[in-house]
Amino acid sequence: MLPAKQTPDWEDELFRGLEVIDACASFRRTATHAIAMSEPPGRTEDRQGDGIDRIGRRPLIRTGSRLLPTVATYRDLADASTIPGSAPPMTSIPATTTSTSRRASVPALVFPVIDFVTRMREARVVAVTDETPTIRSIRLEPPRGYRFRAGQHALLRLDTEAGPDLRPLSIASAPSEGVLEFAARIGPSAFKRAYFDLKPDGRVKVSRPIGSWTIDPAAPAVVFAGGTGITPVMSVLSEGAREYRLPVRLVVSNRDATEIPYEAKLEALAAVVPGLSLAWHLTASSAGRPDGEVYAGRVDRSAVEREVAAAALDAVFYVTGPVAMVGSVERLLAEAAVRPSRVHSYAQGHR
Repeated sequence: MLPAKQTPDWEDELFRGLEVIDACASFRRTATHAIAMSEPPGRTEDRQGDGIDRIGRRPLIRTGSRLLPTVATYRDLADASTIPGSAPPMTSIPATTTSTSRRASVPALVFPVIDFVTRMREARVVAVTDETPTIRSIRLEPPRGYRFRAGQHALLRLDTEAGPDLRPLSIASAPSEGVLEFAARIGPSAFKRAYFDLKPDGRVKVSRPIGSWTIDPAAPAVVFAGGTGITPVMSVLSEGAREYRLPVRLVVSNRDATEIPYEAKLEALAAVVPGLSLAWHLTASSAGRPDGEVYAGRVDRSAVEREVAAAALDAVFYVTGPVAMVGSVERLLAEAAVRPSRVHSYAQGHR
């Protein structure tokens, strides 16, 4: 039985309403500073070469057939190397801030509403790990009584130089591990600066778990994951390792071998999940390539056609990663005659 198509709950609709309100304020600011910022007000089409439409300097996200402004000033684009024409990933946070990075992405007046609706509570940082040169994971001691399902996400709220700010991040840990783990890529926003400044014993706030993404163990699966889009996959497969006896094909795309988050954990999962097989796509360099099946280049038409041809007739396809990658793979799957009902996407940063 295929997983039911997700419908947003009322809290998700409220978040989208807050995003639209914030976008109106942002649009006014953008219009005021348009000349100084050399950015005309109104929607622009991929001016920054990262595949993301924007209102002013704010990225838009796709929700079904609609485009909505994101809460984040700069959303974590997971693996930028999966987006044609994008710049190489940063290896350090820029020393100078821009007008964007100094401003909180969410108006302060909405935080009491968000805190109430999402049941935001304090959590303690217990570990900080550099998964790659540009991706860092944090592990939190969950608030008392915190329960989540594999594949869910939560809002992480930090105190930044611009005031309180938050992002929705997928939970990478399995519920049985007893911790909350998140991962994010380095970036220029105030939130990302605060995130990369976190140390053990630091304090953050985390919302109740949100969403219900999963991989159906009752059907063969092909999963395309780019960059930090691997996080919900880690959670789902780790929690249900013994349940997945039908084939699960995991196609992981990253810039190069140094930028593969959770590589060792994925290889360990492949040893215990009976039907799991891994394929690595390295978009910039194959130096130091991991063991196993490795392909040069991004997940393009030939890669999608290869996976569709090899998959079982009743396979379900999952796509998780940066918005541009998800949109590209969705289109290629449609062109390969895969029915929309067999495609389940999870664009990181749009919740």
